[in-house]
Amino acid sequence: RRGTARRAPGRRSAAASDGTGGDGAVGAWVDLLNLVSSGGQSTDPVERFADDLGKDVYMDIGGWHLYLRDCRGLHQSLAAAIALRYRDEGYSEDAALDCASSIEVPLGGGKSKAKLLDLLPAFCVDDLTELSRAYADEVGL
Repeated sequence: RRGTARRAPGRRSAAASDGTGGDGAVGAWVDLLNLVSSGGQSTDPVERFADDLGKDVYMDIGGWHLYLRDCRGLHQSLAAAIALRYRDEGYSEDAALDCASSIEVPLGGGKSKAKLLDLLPAFCVDDLTELSRAYADEVGL
């Protein structure tokens, strides 16, 4: 055929040989396809918990909705704090709220700070507690 690459009979590409993609551009492409086809979901429960917090919970600042995922790792810090607290003390709704209250958010270029919990609208606090409960259930607490 014209315009198609030919390969020696019996030879298989790196991607076809072991199913993992191999090295180089082919391997990178296969890795990317695997990530996209998996929906980008992590297998780590804390990372999934952080992703859920980041996309569902936001701060309301002057009518602006600032999602935690857009706040330089705030969703990851909150998820890690809650996960650590649950690991050490077990599940409680108050533990998740205490963790959100213990995180200070700098405002005005650092001129002032506010507790994360104080910046969340009531229904985002409800979402936080529901997501925290779902995380606790997932990890068996």
